[in-house]
Amino acid sequence: MSNHARGRASSLHVALAVAVATAFAGGSALAPIAYASGTNPLAVNAARASVAALVLATVVWSRGLGLMLPPRERYTALALGVVNAGYAYALYAAIVYVPVAVGVLIFYSYPFWTALVAWLTRSETPTGSGVLSLVLGLGGVALVIGAPETMPDWRGVALALAAAFGFTFLLSINARMLRRRDSRPITLHILASASCTYFLAALLLQDFPLPQSGTGWAAFWAISALYTFAFIGLFVAVSALGPVRAALVMNFEPLASVILAWLILGQSLTQGQLFGAGLVIGAITLAAWRKAS
Repeated sequence: MSNHARGRASSLHVALAVAVATAFAGGSALAPIAYASGTNPLAVNAARASVAALVLATVVWSRGLGLMLPPRERYTALALGVVNAGYAYALYAAIVYVPVAVGVLIFYSYPFWTALVAWLTRSETPTGSGVLSLVLGLGGVALVIGAPETMPDWRGVALALAAAFGFTFLLSINARMLRRRDSRPITLHILASASCTYFLAALLLQDFPLPQSGTGWAAFWAISALYTFAFIGLFVAVSALGPVRAALVMNFEPLASVILAWLILGQSLTQGQLFGAGLVIGAITLAAWRKAS
């Protein structure tokens, strides 16, 4: 392949990673529309996890990959599915109480918590740029949350932080499982477990409201479609660009959330929150660039 062709392919994969980040953000922006029609975070998450699991199962089966895992990995993946269900529910529940961009930006504090865990467990050594990223990122999150007198609903803030902590835990454990093996069978187990967790919770709570309008149904299924596209597209982007470059491009998601929340929902941030959003995105990009260099 010529250098021109390689450059074009790389550009296409970067564009795919941007589309994946936008799709994740789009799901978050459409959630309030689905909620307004009568559904709730439990039903939305159950639908999107189930659709993604079915599509991924079809991909895994069509590629002739084994669906089964060794017992230890299987049970770990199923347990992580419960964690996945918890953090995803917390994030989608957070945007019931706070603007989409605020919830997503607080959730995007997870790279800093992940770095902190890595330093505390001594799996990584702190660096000057790493500490700077941590300080800038958490400072940006503090600005997004705001001063006490203008602070968004504490329930949304708490749920978004819980989502960030849950995803940090998931990343820390999942990284060890995925060493030197195909991630798709493991991810399929996680998605299947998450789907079962949602439906079991709905059965126990007897709470699975569906949309009551055409607009609500359109948003409901669009969230599932966007999530599935993002999930499958992420595999392609990571495979082509490598995990570090893909993660660097994926940092577009918080910015996309700010833009889409404004375009679709008319939600906007204050100047201080926008400055905080810039700090969060800049800190994440600095951390990713440091790993790439």
